[in-house]
Amino acid sequence: MTGNVAVYLLGAAVVLIALLDWHRTSRLKKEVRLAREGEAAVRRHVNASYDDLKKELAELRRAVYKRTATGRFHRDMTVAEALELHPDAGAVMASFHLGGCSSCSISEHHVLGPAAESYGVDVDALLTALNSLLDGGAVPAPQPRGAGLLSVDMNV
Repeated sequence: MTGNVAVYLLGAAVVLIALLDWHRTSRLKKEVRLAREGEAAVRRHVNASYDDLKKELAELRRAVYKRTATGRFHRDMTVAEALELHPDAGAVMASFHLGGCSSCSISEHHVLGPAAESYGVDVDALLTALNSLLDGGAVPAPQPRGAGLLSVDMNV
């Protein structure tokens, strides 16, 4: 009878181990399912974000095209767009003391109109001079500096 008890105990141990493995496997299956659901949610989010970015990029391209399609200088173009429109645009801006000195922090991403206004430059006169380049005009002589600006005479 002791042999039978040992067999029964061994059988019970095998059943117990099988139940524990079944429980652990069930838990792992649940974790895998949750991970797959999380992955699917992340994938949907990434795809939606990608679609949103594609729409924004298309809108930006339309805006850039609209800003440069006129073929003329205007107040809403960036300094970079102005420099691309005509090779002498930088010289015209410098003649108006816009971006031509080390104290100006104007860069290519600034919008022409507001940048000119912030430095006290007459935007209409600047645009007229820039657009005259497109009509075959020359770079204008340097404009007088605004009131209150320090001027150094290098000929002294």
